[in-house]
Amino acid sequence: MTQWIQQTTAQGKPMKNLNITSAFQQVFFTVVFFTLLSGGTSLTLAAQKDLSPHQERIFESFTTTWQMGVGAIFGLLGSKATDLFQADNDED
Repeated sequence: MTQWIQQTTAQGKPMKNLNITSAFQQVFFTVVFFTLLSGGTSLTLAAQKDLSPHQERIFESFTTTWQMGVGAIFGLLGSKATDLFQADNDED
């Protein structure tokens, strides 16, 4: 199912409808879920006093996954923002 979002500019003119597909929503929320999961695990391991070498490797992996997830979230949101800005340029 496709969801349409109608937005207006500061001048009150309607902007191009933003097309958010269910595939995009599934990818976005999956990335958010795994990012929060890895960030929470990373914080939990960081709060422990002594970590075994295996726990240190897991901590490093989850920290890296958290950082990549945040980048992916901004990338996904940026792709939708690019669609909005291109619509404004096409109208001018």
